[in-house]
Amino acid sequence: MNKKDKKFFKNVDAVSGCEPVYGRNGKIAHWKVTVEANEFPRFRAPDLYGAFMASWVQTINDKKQARHIITYLFRDGLFGRGAERAWQFRINMLGQMAINHNENTK
Repeated sequence: MNKKDKKFFKNVDAVSGCEPVYGRNGKIAHWKVTVEANEFPRFRAPDLYGAFMASWVQTINDKKQARHIITYLFRDGLFGRGAERAWQFRINMLGQMAINHNENTK
């Protein structure tokens, strides 16, 4: 993940696990990772290597604050290595959450 992408994912609050998405033939077609944040600096999410954005949902909570939920799908296949890319993306997001937590507790 490059610096521009890390800047985009600055305010990450939650990251889901790597969930398999099955195709019509019953084999794993994609791996899904959902990122939840309270604020994104721009509307267009970055394109990640080996992934595509499946959905972007914005909701409003009780305190009138926007919540953004972005779902990424990582293609799996013979050389797709979707599980590895999804897992690495999740680890990067958890690391970003830890950095934000340390900065907020100073």
